[in-house]
Amino acid sequence: MTMPFRESKHMPKRMTMPFRKPKPMPKPKPMPNPKPMPKPKPMPTPKPKPEPMHKAKTIPKPMPNPKPMPKPTPNSKPKQKPNFLSLFLQVFPANRLTILRVLFI
Repeated sequence: MTMPFRESKHMPKRMTMPFRKPKPMPKPKPMPNPKPMPKPKPMPTPKPKPEPMHKAKTIPKPMPNPKPMPKPTPNSKPKQKPNFLSLFLQVFPANRLTILRVLFI
C-alpha cells in the first residue's frame, strides 16, 4: 500500500506538470517612417574670383544731369490744408455766424 503524499517543510509539493520555459514576448516591430525627411542640400560655396594681374584704368562716366526742380512762380501760394470750418461749410451750407451760434448755445 502506498502512502499518500504528504507535504512537509523538507519536501515541497510534487510538481504535476513538467516545467516549461515561458514563451518570450514577441518584440514590438518599429513603425516604419511614413515619409522620409529629405536631406538638406548643402549650399554651394561661392568660388573666389581670380584677381586680374593688372587693373585697367577706367574713365569715369559723367553723371547724367538731374532734372531741375520747377521754380516756384511768385504768384503761386503754398498749398494749405483746408481747415475744419471750411470742410464743414461744404457739407452743411450755412453762414459762419449761424454755425457759431449752434455750436456755443
